[in-house]
Amino acid sequence: MRVNSRRRFGAAIAAGACAVALGGCGSSGTHTGSGKHSPSTAGSSASPSPTSGSGSQAEEGKPAKQVLADSKSALFNAKAVHITGGMSSTAGAGVNLDMQFQGQDAEGTLTLGGIKVGIVKTQGKLFIKAPGSFWSKTAGSKASALNGKWIKVDAKSAPGLGSFSLQGIAASLNASGTPLNPKTTTGTVDGQPAIIVTQKDGSKLYVADSTTPVPLKIVSSSGGKKGTVRFTGYGSTRTIRPPAKALTPQQALKGGVSKT
Repeated sequence: MRVNSRRRFGAAIAAGACAVALGGCGSSGTHTGSGKHSPSTAGSSASPSPTSGSGSQAEEGKPAKQVLADSKSALFNAKAVHITGGMSSTAGAGVNLDMQFQGQDAEGTLTLGGIKVGIVKTQGKLFIKAPGSFWSKTAGSKASALNGKWIKVDAKSAPGLGSFSLQGIAASLNASGTPLNPKTTTGTVDGQPAIIVTQKDGSKLYVADSTTPVPLKIVSSSGGKKGTVRFTGYGSTRTIRPPAKALTPQQALKGGVSKT
């Protein structure tokens, strides 16, 4: 299999995951009041544990752009998060995500148009286990022979894979380009007090009203896409390892066998 085919399915994975996780609030280019990009300047490396409170850094009363910037920074600096949810469009294509993100590593499943794909990203490589229909659609008909095997792809061969990480999702949390309503509202997510940032198109980002203002939920209605994404399990890590005896595409096409 040629390198450009690997790029196609690597990019499909990264784009599909981000389509779900980033389908909600934000306008492109949001910055903190200091003029610096929020993920690189605010917060600490400590793992967020959202708790209610009205401390000096709680979010209630702040303008929407600042709440969004604070939320990006808190997610960027989180130790780990579990993201679940889905997005559907008027065109009928659906994307669902059930992924653990911790630093540059990730593990879980992504369902694209009804096709469920197993994903492990660690040690600078992407590992994919998918049915033949996924491979033939993203890398050509011959690639259907990769059906059910763990296939490893070097991250350098998958453009956009850098965004398929906790920090990448945080950095792109405001990428939709739809303006924000300047004022926020309040609500709860599973009993957790939240500040709600709303876009002009009606999409909502629920941010923990806490000294650690991580995103809790996105409800999207942007560009004909509707869905809900939840962010849970902050700070809860797991061991993410490469699948045993994963194969390169070339090895798999020559009849190699992978074992989970």
